[in-house]
Amino acid sequence: HVLGVSYWDLIQVGFMFMVGVAMPYSFASRRAKGHAEGKLILHAAWRALLLILLGVFLQTRNNLETSNLFTNVLTQIGLGYFLIYFLLGRKYKTQLIAGIAVLIAYWALQISWPVPDPLPPKAATSIETLSTPDAVSKHFAQGTNVGADFDRWLLNLFPRKKEFTENGGGYVTLNFIPSAITMLMGVMAGQLLLRGGRTDREKLRALLVSGAICMAIAVVASFTICPAIKKIWTPGWTLYSGAWLLWVLATFYFVVDMVGWKKWAWPFVIVGLNPLAAYMMSMLFKRWIED
Repeated sequence: HVLGVSYWDLIQVGFMFMVGVAMPYSFASRRAKGHAEGKLILHAAWRALLLILLGVFLQTRNNLETSNLFTNVLTQIGLGYFLIYFLLGRKYKTQLIAGIAVLIAYWALQISWPVPDPLPPKAATSIETLSTPDAVSKHFAQGTNVGADFDRWLLNLFPRKKEFTENGGGYVTLNFIPSAITMLMGVMAGQLLLRGGRTDREKLRALLVSGAICMAIAVVASFTICPAIKKIWTPGWTLYSGAWLLWVLATFYFVVDMVGWKKWAWPFVIVGLNPLAAYMMSMLFKRWIED
């Protein structure tokens, strides 16, 4: 329950991480073209709003009533994107302090949130495999955590035929808070690769060591104070998944940039240059356009 991870577990996380990696390159390019700071802020705000709206559209399609209005990956990216913009280009120390502060504050909110005693059967079952002590685990149970309670308040503010009670998959809107730190980890990695002053070996070592530190903290936390749960994006999951992604990025950096083995990657370059279009096509072609 600690060391394993599936490819599927890292899809959404990888998407958000790579948004962060791309941000230093994207905004450096815009600054090089002479875009003023005010224009860059407006661009970041517009992109964030567009991502939120596209995510909501994908969740609702032709049915305006939905049970997971703000949990689509695009919406989650959009909710955190504008905030992360203001940490872009800051010193690593500033970014690190901000990231740690957000994760600790969100963990404190999760662990202090009152939960039913005893837990409903479904909630109790959802935490049976956790390695954290029972007194800790109960605050991360499906359907009774702070994120689930927040959605019961938020989503019932919208017109509905019946009251919203729970997201069937366990996902929550508040995931955008810790997942924004996933994007911030990507921003820090992107800045590392973009900036000069370090050799390729030093950059590779920094990615590998950073991943090892995140993994070590996540594993210790998963046995003590914070389990790694993707569906509610616990701070433990942020560090755990972030470690895998830092190592994956390090691997590709070594293969493509250091070894120079590039030709095999051109299909991924095409998709990587058009990720939003590719994602929208994959979501819409499956049923909506087909129907």
